[in-house]
Amino acid sequence: MYRDIAEIRQFYQSPLGQMTASQLKADLESFIVSSPSSEGITIGVGYALPYLDTTKPHFAVMPAAQGVTRWPDNSPNRTLVTEDHILPFAESSISQIILIHAIENADYMRELMTESWRVLAPNGRLILVVPNRRGLWTRVDKTPFGHGRSFTMKQMRNLLSSTDFVVENHKRSLYFLPSPSSILRWLAPFFEYMGRILLPKCGGVLIVEASKRLYSVTPLIAGHKVTFPQKQWQSQAIPTT
Repeated sequence: MYRDIAEIRQFYQSPLGQMTASQLKADLESFIVSSPSSEGITIGVGYALPYLDTTKPHFAVMPAAQGVTRWPDNSPNRTLVTEDHILPFAESSISQIILIHAIENADYMRELMTESWRVLAPNGRLILVVPNRRGLWTRVDKTPFGHGRSFTMKQMRNLLSSTDFVVENHKRSLYFLPSPSSILRWLAPFFEYMGRILLPKCGGVLIVEASKRLYSVTPLIAGHKVTFPQKQWQSQAIPTT
């Protein structure tokens, strides 16, 4: 179940939340800049406001169960509210989708993934930020990443494959401790650096980049044979060199 939007906003306004957003933005930048669809329309689904750019064609989609807030503050509103499994956009119209604080809470997770596939352009990218089951952040419910489902990378690959996405890249982030302590926040860059070296699979979140699988092949069932019309083959000469 989604957390209330007031709680999520309160987290991101706290010193720990600001540090979290800063680290994730730095890690997301490498995915967004390298994406072949980075110049098109981007939507952030869930609660993506700290990670969207007001100077670019970015829009925020928030689930009704969570609540909605206006964004940006001093510009025309670019947020909308909908059900968590409905994206009210035309087919193949979105260049990039960022799912954060989304699928781990969604009541209709697979339907949300299917909708993401539908609205994503053929060369578009889907970027997911989800709690890492091996990380410490899933065990601390004072952050948004401590609620809802958590995932391993194998589970993410299976989910994406079963909804016709292909994993292009992935990384882990948030190795520092999810504590409001000012001393631990001061040590956060050290923990982030050492965590990537010593415990590379134990970051607090998984960041996964995926693309649409446009053609799906159904494997032939064992024992079945493929037959061709004999007359058609007999009437055509076999080319030789």
